[in-house]
Amino acid sequence: MKTTRICYYLKIVVSVELLLTLVAWTQISNLHPLWMQLLAFPYLPILDLITIVVWLACRKLRDRST
Repeated sequence: MKTTRICYYLKIVVSVELLLTLVAWTQISNLHPLWMQLLAFPYLPILDLITIVVWLACRKLRDRST
């Protein structure tokens, strides 16, 4: 039960991060300077990859428990 809840939250985080990455890549010239700092290119894709890997591992654990 706890694993399912964690996977659900991670799925939301992955969706938001991927959306932010797309916005950063398509609207980079229109963003406020604060957003430019928060969405620094070397860090956001790495954070996306880490979150996706954790989410996939969580999903695999959930599949094993059923």
